[in-house]
Amino acid sequence: MKMLAEDYYDKVVFEKEDFSKQKIISTSFEECSFINCDLQGTILTDCLLSTCEFKNCNMSLVSLKNSRIQNVSFTGCKLMGVNFKEAHPMITKFKFINCLISNCNFSNMEIKNTSFTNSRVENCDFFHKFNFIRFYGISTRRLYFRKHKFDKSRFYIRKRVQNKSRNK
Repeated sequence: MKMLAEDYYDKVVFEKEDFSKQKIISTSFEECSFINCDLQGTILTDCLLSTCEFKNCNMSLVSLKNSRIQNVSFTGCKLMGVNFKEAHPMITKFKFINCLISNCNFSNMEIKNTSFTNSRVENCDFFHKFNFIRFYGISTRRLYFRKHKFDKSRFYIRKRVQNKSRNK
């Protein structure tokens, strides 16, 4: 398990690190890359994630208590049970590509310049205001949009394809 000793990381690449169930407090990550890392159950409190990328990471049950997220991309990641509502309310520029996003809460946030591309998005709660949000080729199931306002947002949702194999 990787233990973080610093409170500021700039242009650091974390590869195949296990951060699971750690408490990371008041730490800044700027232009960092997390590749094939396990962050399951990690608690990030008052942290900054700026211009970071996460590739093929397990981010299930990550807690983002008052953490600021700016220009962060997730590619091939598993995000299950993440309560983005706990993060600092102003989040700018998320990018999700080929991710599994399930049982996540994006409510009471003002999200800007965010895209969900070729991802599976299930049982997620979206509630508040979204500016320039793009959903491209996503597979959806049980998304909740309550009292929402989508300014300059676009939806391109992929139809569910069922595999019909025939037994002869």
